Amino acid sequence: MAAPHSGPVHRLPDEYHPFPESEIDGWTARVAVRLKKPELKKDRRLLLSLHSTDYFGALVDIGDFGLGSNGILPEITKNLNIAFTEALTALQPIYRDHIISYAQRRLEWKHNRWGTLHPEQLTNVSTASRFEVMMLDKLTGEFIRPEERFTLNGFKRGLEAYWAAGAKANISLNNVFSGRKTARLLNLADNLAGAGFHSAVQVECSRFLARYYPETAAAIIKKLLELLSERLT
Repeated sequence: MAAPHSGPVHRLPDEYHPFPESEIDGWTARVAVRLKKPELKKDRRLLLSLHSTDYFGALVDIGDFGLGSNGILPEITKNLNIAFTEALTALQPIYRDHIISYAQRRLEWKHNRWGTLHPEQLTNVSTASRFEVMMLDKLTGEFIRPEERFTLNGFKRGLEAYWAAGAKANISLNNVFSGRKTARLLNLADNLAGAGFHSAVQVECSRFLARYYPETAAAIIKKLLELLSERLT
């Protein structure tokens, strides 16, 4: 289990980093210490890479690293959503207020800083901003009028409309960071096999969940690992 660069952020906001907490996987350590040893099959070894994020969307996102062994993750993700529906749905009103406000503040800063929210115009300015805008568009695009797409007002309305539609998943798969690019760079499949691991997963836990409800986050991850171990062939 790895919870890289996890810790508090003491840097104060400034004009270059108005959201310093977004630069670190804050609060993942408190999830990790609550993650009691999963009940894995005796002959199974799994690698968990645990991160946190404030990207708009699901409370937990699972990344498959592009590994063939993880072809069962769509079914597992569906089962996790069913198993934790009650617990996560109860948190949605609080999470909504947190994440919509946070996303709107970030959009306002990007718009004021770069003068645009259009991904083509952001390509040579800020790849991080472009990535975030594209992710937001993927979720909210259907709720925004064509003429308002990639505008500040359009995004703001889209965020509210997306939430009101109620069609979101609490737990998603490969919607934030799938880990596939990292896996290719590290030759992960071969290195895992050489080290005796049967598979690996990346978990992007919302900082909201990691900070305020670490027990719930740990329970989800524990169940994820147990189901993966059980169903690996």
